[in-house]
Amino acid sequence: MLERARRRTKTAADSHDVVARRPKLDAWQQLGSDPDECEQSINRMFDTRVGTIEFDSMWDFDYSHTNRSGFTETAYSSMSFRIARDLAAMDNRESELLRATYLLYNANLIDLQAWRDLTFCFVYGDGKAAIVSCDYREPIQLPFRDWQGAIEYYANCNQVSVESAVSKLRGIIERHAQMPDVPPVVELLLSRRLQEQLSAIPECADDS
Repeated sequence: MLERARRRTKTAADSHDVVARRPKLDAWQQLGSDPDECEQSINRMFDTRVGTIEFDSMWDFDYSHTNRSGFTETAYSSMSFRIARDLAAMDNRESELLRATYLLYNANLIDLQAWRDLTFCFVYGDGKAAIVSCDYREPIQLPFRDWQGAIEYYANCNQVSVESAVSKLRGIIERHAQMPDVPPVVELLLSRRLQEQLSAIPECADDS
Protein backbone atom coordinates (compact mmCIF):
# COMPACT_ATOMS: atom_id res chain seq x y z
CA MET A 1 0.00 0.00 0.00
CA LEU A 2 1.34 3.42 -0.90
CA GLU A 3 2.27 5.50 2.07
CA ARG A 4 0.86 9.00 2.38
CA ALA A 5 2.46 11.51 0.06
CA ARG A 6 4.97 13.73 1.77
CA ARG A 7 4.23 17.37 1.10
CA ARG A 8 7.00 19.93 0.92
CA THR A 9 5.82 23.40 0.03
CA LYS A 10 6.85 26.97 0.75
CA THR A 11 5.80 30.35 -0.61
CA ALA A 12 8.02 32.61 -2.71
CA ALA A 13 8.77 36.15 -1.62
CA ASP A 14 5.92 38.52 -2.40
CA SER A 15 8.39 40.94 -3.99
CA HIS A 16 8.62 38.77 -7.11
CA ASP A 17 6.79 40.30 -10.08
CA VAL A 18 5.44 37.30 -11.95
CA VAL A 19 2.40 38.75 -13.73
CA ALA A 20 2.02 37.28 -17.24
CA ARG A 21 5.39 35.60 -17.08
CA ARG A 22 4.50 32.04 -16.16
CA PRO A 23 4.58 29.74 -19.21
CA LYS A 24 0.87 28.91 -19.13
CA LEU A 25 -1.84 29.88 -21.57
CA ASP A 26 -3.95 31.84 -19.08
CA ALA A 27 -0.96 33.99 -18.14
CA TRP A 28 0.01 34.39 -21.79
CA GLN A 29 -3.29 36.19 -22.41
CA GLN A 30 -2.08 38.98 -20.15
CA LEU A 31 0.79 39.80 -22.50
CA GLY A 32 -1.60 41.25 -25.04
CA SER A 33 -4.76 40.82 -27.06
CA ASP A 34 -2.99 39.94 -30.32
CA PRO A 35 0.46 38.77 -31.50
CA ASP A 36 1.70 42.31 -32.23
CA GLU A 37 0.84 43.50 -28.73
CA CYS A 38 2.34 40.35 -27.22
CA GLU A 39 5.57 40.87 -29.17
CA GLN A 40 5.87 44.40 -27.82
CA SER A 41 5.28 43.16 -24.27
CA ILE A 42 7.83 40.37 -24.65
CA ASN A 43 10.53 42.70 -25.97
CA ARG A 44 9.77 45.26 -23.27
CA MET A 45 10.02 42.56 -20.61
CA PHE A 46 13.43 41.39 -21.79
CA ASP A 47 14.76 44.86 -22.64
CA THR A 48 14.05 46.20 -19.16
CA ARG A 49 14.95 42.90 -17.45
CA VAL A 50 12.61 43.75 -14.60
CA GLY A 51 10.67 41.02 -12.84
CA THR A 52 10.78 37.26 -12.57
CA ILE A 53 9.85 34.46 -14.93
CA GLU A 54 8.35 31.37 -13.35
CA PHE A 55 7.84 27.87 -14.68
CA ASP A 56 5.62 25.24 -13.10
CA SER A 57 4.93 21.65 -14.05
CA MET A 58 3.34 18.38 -12.95
CA TRP A 59 5.08 15.12 -13.84
CA ASP A 60 4.07 11.47 -13.41
CA PHE A 61 6.78 8.83 -13.43
CA ASP A 62 7.56 5.24 -12.46
CA TYR A 63 10.59 4.47 -10.35
CA SER A 64 12.22 1.08 -9.71
CA HIS A 65 14.84 0.17 -7.15
CA THR A 66 16.20 -2.90 -5.36
CA ASN A 67 15.01 -3.21 -1.77
CA ARG A 68 16.97 -4.63 1.17
CA SER A 69 15.71 -8.12 0.39
CA GLY A 70 17.16 -7.95 -3.10
CA PHE A 71 13.81 -7.66 -4.85
CA THR A 72 13.01 -4.98 -7.39
CA GLU A 73 10.22 -2.63 -6.40
CA THR A 74 8.46 -0.43 -8.92
CA ALA A 75 6.06 2.28 -7.88
CA TYR A 76 4.09 5.08 -9.48
CA SER A 77 5.05 8.52 -8.30
CA SER A 78 4.46 12.12 -9.26
CA MET A 79 5.87 15.55 -8.58
CA SER A 80 4.81 19.11 -9.08
CA PHE A 81 7.12 22.07 -8.81
CA ARG A 82 7.56 25.75 -9.52
CA ILE A 83 10.88 27.42 -10.25
CA ALA A 84 11.68 31.10 -10.77
CA ARG A 85 14.49 33.17 -12.23
CA ASP A 86 14.96 36.93 -11.94
CA LEU A 87 15.52 38.42 -15.38
CA ALA A 88 18.11 40.81 -13.96
CA ALA A 89 20.12 37.85 -12.64
CA MET A 90 20.19 35.96 -15.95
CA ASP A 91 23.28 36.21 -18.11
CA ASN A 92 22.76 37.87 -21.48
CA ARG A 93 22.99 34.62 -23.42
CA GLU A 94 20.25 32.77 -21.55
CA SER A 95 18.07 35.89 -21.45
CA GLU A 96 18.26 36.38 -25.22
CA LEU A 97 17.59 32.70 -25.89
CA LEU A 98 14.56 32.82 -23.62
CA ARG A 99 13.37 35.95 -25.44
CA ALA A 100 13.71 34.04 -28.73
CA THR A 101 11.67 31.17 -27.29
CA TYR A 102 8.83 33.53 -26.34
CA LEU A 103 8.90 35.33 -29.70
CA LEU A 104 8.89 32.09 -31.69
CA TYR A 105 5.90 30.80 -29.74
CA ASN A 106 4.12 34.11 -30.18
CA ALA A 107 4.66 33.82 -33.95
CA ASN A 108 3.28 30.25 -33.91
CA LEU A 109 6.62 28.86 -35.09
CA ILE A 110 6.89 26.43 -32.16
CA ASP A 111 4.10 24.63 -30.35
CA LEU A 112 3.10 24.79 -26.70
CA GLN A 113 5.18 21.78 -25.67
CA ALA A 114 8.33 23.12 -27.35
CA TRP A 115 7.79 26.48 -25.69
CA ARG A 116 7.47 24.87 -22.27
CA ASP A 117 10.45 22.56 -22.79
CA LEU A 118 12.72 25.39 -23.89
CA THR A 119 11.45 27.73 -21.20
CA PHE A 120 12.20 25.17 -18.48
CA CYS A 121 15.79 24.81 -19.70
CA PHE A 122 16.55 28.54 -19.80
CA VAL A 123 14.72 29.36 -16.56
CA TYR A 124 16.25 26.41 -14.69
CA GLY A 125 19.66 27.26 -16.13
CA ASP A 126 21.14 23.90 -15.11
CA GLY A 127 20.47 24.65 -11.45
CA LYS A 128 20.52 28.47 -11.26
CA ALA A 129 16.78 28.93 -10.66
CA ALA A 130 15.17 29.42 -7.27
CA ILE A 131 12.78 26.63 -6.31
CA VAL A 132 9.53 28.25 -5.22
CA SER A 133 7.70 25.04 -4.34
CA CYS A 134 8.04 21.30 -4.81
CA ASP A 135 5.72 18.42 -3.91
CA TYR A 136 6.31 14.75 -4.62
CA ARG A 137 4.85 11.38 -3.73
CA GLU A 138 7.33 9.04 -2.11
CA PRO A 139 5.74 5.53 -2.06
CA ILE A 140 9.25 4.05 -1.97
CA GLN A 141 12.63 5.64 -1.38
CA LEU A 142 13.33 7.89 -4.35
CA PRO A 143 16.83 8.73 -5.64
CA PHE A 144 16.70 12.27 -4.25
CA ARG A 145 16.18 13.70 -0.79
CA ASP A 146 15.43 17.39 -1.31
CA TRP A 147 13.89 19.89 -3.70
CA GLN A 148 17.07 20.55 -5.65
CA GLY A 149 17.57 16.83 -6.12
CA ALA A 150 13.99 16.45 -7.31
CA ILE A 151 14.36 19.08 -10.04
CA GLU A 152 17.73 17.64 -11.09
CA TYR A 153 16.09 14.22 -11.35
CA TYR A 154 13.32 15.69 -13.54
CA ALA A 155 15.89 17.35 -15.81
CA ASN A 156 18.04 14.22 -16.09
CA CYS A 157 15.11 11.89 -16.80
CA ASN A 158 13.83 14.22 -19.50
CA GLN A 159 17.37 14.74 -20.85
CA VAL A 160 17.08 18.52 -20.85
CA SER A 161 19.76 21.13 -20.23
CA VAL A 162 20.69 24.60 -21.41
CA GLU A 163 22.88 23.21 -24.17
CA SER A 164 20.26 20.71 -25.35
CA ALA A 165 17.81 23.61 -25.57
CA VAL A 166 20.37 25.71 -27.47
CA SER A 167 20.80 22.89 -29.98
CA LYS A 168 17.04 22.56 -30.42
CA LEU A 169 16.57 26.31 -30.77
CA ARG A 170 19.42 26.53 -33.28
CA GLY A 171 17.72 23.89 -35.43
CA ILE A 172 14.41 25.75 -35.33
CA ILE A 173 16.00 29.09 -36.30
CA GLU A 174 18.10 27.57 -39.07
CA ARG A 175 15.14 25.69 -40.53
CA HIS A 176 12.99 28.79 -40.73
CA ALA A 177 15.88 30.95 -41.96
CA GLN A 178 16.22 28.69 -45.01
CA MET A 179 12.59 29.09 -46.05
CA PRO A 180 11.83 31.09 -49.23
CA ASP A 181 9.82 33.54 -47.13
CA VAL A 182 11.70 33.95 -43.89
CA PRO A 183 9.26 34.70 -41.04
CA PRO A 184 9.64 38.30 -39.80
CA VAL A 185 10.36 37.21 -36.23
CA VAL A 186 13.25 35.05 -37.46
CA GLU A 187 14.67 38.02 -39.36
CA LEU A 188 14.28 40.05 -36.16
CA LEU A 189 16.12 37.45 -34.09
CA LEU A 190 18.94 37.20 -36.61
CA SER A 191 19.22 40.99 -36.71
CA ARG A 192 19.71 40.88 -32.94
CA ARG A 193 22.78 38.70 -33.61
CA LEU A 194 21.11 35.69 -32.02
CA GLN A 195 23.47 33.35 -33.90
CA GLU A 196 26.28 34.60 -31.67
CA GLN A 197 24.30 33.54 -28.61
CA LEU A 198 23.50 30.16 -30.15
CA SER A 199 27.18 29.56 -30.91
CA ALA A 200 28.66 31.11 -27.78
CA ILE A 201 30.60 29.03 -25.30
CA PRO A 202 28.66 29.08 -22.03
CA GLU A 203 30.14 31.17 -19.25
CA CYS A 204 31.69 29.34 -16.32
CA ALA A 205 29.50 29.23 -13.25
CA ASP A 206 30.53 31.47 -10.38
CA ASP A 207 31.66 29.17 -7.57
CA SER A 208 31.86 31.93 -5.00
